[in-house]
Amino acid sequence: MESEARTPLFTNVRVQNETHYVQLYERTTRARRWLQAALYLPLFGYAAYEIIWYIEWSKYTGQSLASQSSFWIITAVTIALLAFLAYHLFFWPRVRAKRRMREMAEIYGRDGFRDECSFYDDEIVSRMTPDGSETRLKYDVVRKVFETRDLFLYQTKQKWIYSFPKEGFSGIDAEGFREFTVKHCTNAKIVRN
Repeated sequence: MESEARTPLFTNVRVQNETHYVQLYERTTRARRWLQAALYLPLFGYAAYEIIWYIEWSKYTGQSLASQSSFWIITAVTIALLAFLAYHLFFWPRVRAKRRMREMAEIYGRDGFRDECSFYDDEIVSRMTPDGSETRLKYDVVRKVFETRDLFLYQTKQKWIYSFPKEGFSGIDAEGFREFTVKHCTNAKIVRN
């Protein structure tokens, strides 16, 4: 193969890791999760207003809230909505990462996979073990670049995510990779934390 005859500029090795999946899901879905939460805020605001109204009404009239079934329904809905928002904003990436780890264990076995990426001037060649499959990624299809505490993430126009652990580089450091990314991924939007 052509890539085997060439010498890569540098390499990156990735081993399946739940922490990396959590960071991947937290970073790449952050805007969407907060937008969805913002869409629920008017409903939550209305429910909170109704609860306060019922409490004030019961104080004014002297009637017990225990007899107001609509108060309890609105309160239950508000608590359920708060629980859903908390799950969606803060726990969903972890749950999704655990599910992804189980899926990968079913495919690749308990030891998971190891992915070695070779970076060239015109493309990235990724070889995955144990199956030996090879994937090629041209830099011009990368649309967004994210950086987390431990990862660099490339997102393509097809919404595929390629992750590169910072500790997995050989022949370059994190700062050098940032510069390489800016130089080679000219169509990409660099998303800063």
